[in-house]
Amino acid sequence: MTFQGPQRMAIIQKTIRLVRDGLLCLMKIRRSTEGDATELARLHRGTIRHVNSSDYSPAQIKAWAGRTSAAKFRRHHQTHVRFVATEQGKIIGFADFGKDGSFGGLYVHKDFVGQGVGTKLIKKLEEMGKKRGVKVFEFLSTKTAKHFLRTERLSVPWKENVSRR
Repeated sequence: MTFQGPQRMAIIQKTIRLVRDGLLCLMKIRRSTEGDATELARLHRGTIRHVNSSDYSPAQIKAWAGRTSAAKFRRHHQTHVRFVATEQGKIIGFADFGKDGSFGGLYVHKDFVGQGVGTKLIKKLEEMGKKRGVKVFEFLSTKTAKHFLRTERLSVPWKENVSRR
């Protein structure tokens, strides 16, 4: 399909606005590898410190962020199905679930919150969960993620538990 005249100009102007406003995301979703562990740990800590900090006390943030490590992500690689969102080769978000259907987490880099990264990751988890026979995802959500997860149109049922954080 080729666009001509005013229609083409409107598409170009919209694309320019999206790029200017930082809303055009050239993101790719892929399975995580063990080699991602260091970058995942860094993203996890950064998201806790910058995105979750509005919902938790400084002491809670310090304790939570202090528990993450690359070694922990490498260990979980064997027990969790994890997808990462990348843009220009950099990991900008990740989501995972245990092989039993327990929701492991959803973390998006502070500069990409609200740009569809979380939605795409959740949809990918759902797709993989269905293929693996998961009937109900069970999640233990942070206060920060509750609103997001409740507003998503999920095709696999979700069971919510009270957050321990």
